[in-house]
Amino acid sequence: MTEKNEHAETPRDELEEARLAGELVDPDGSWDDDDGDFDGEDGGVVGGGGLSGPINWWALSPSAQATVLAGLSVWVARLVRTFQIEWTEIPPWWYQHEAFIHELLALRQAREQVAYDPTEAENAPLTWLHNLSQTRQRLRALRDSLGGDYHKCPDPRTPKWAMTSGEECQKWQLEVEAFAMNLSRQGDS
Repeated sequence: MTEKNEHAETPRDELEEARLAGELVDPDGSWDDDDGDFDGEDGGVVGGGGLSGPINWWALSPSAQATVLAGLSVWVARLVRTFQIEWTEIPPWWYQHEAFIHELLALRQAREQVAYDPTEAENAPLTWLHNLSQTRQRLRALRDSLGGDYHKCPDPRTPKWAMTSGEECQKWQLEVEAFAMNLSRQGDS
């Protein structure tokens, strides 16, 4: 009987996005990149953790973001259960705020790519636990600054100058460009 490749119909770029999201894990390192799969030799799965290299959330397509978020949500739920983290640090609506996603994705990547990498020092897991403690403080401060409660996700409060459109945004962009031009002229003289 022939084994069915569940990804046979999936274009390679979608497989790559899934691999980056930590959804494709090669538990015994036997995949071969030359055959269109991914292994640790060529930037593939790292140390059984499922993530490969740093994931830049802003550089991902919406489809890849959805895949990364799906994997991250499972990991975050386990983190919350394992360390008994209260909603005041990681609220149930964390996935709706990009800042939480960045914090938690960085924490996951640090754990899976460094803390348990066999080439790291024996105290790498302890370093990760220290980083977890610091991250929990930042998550608590973030949740406090956003407001909201256990059930209600607060609306983002983005300053008008930082929006992607609008009069204040355009004015601010012109100010930055003028400042940059003056800075450039100072360097040329």
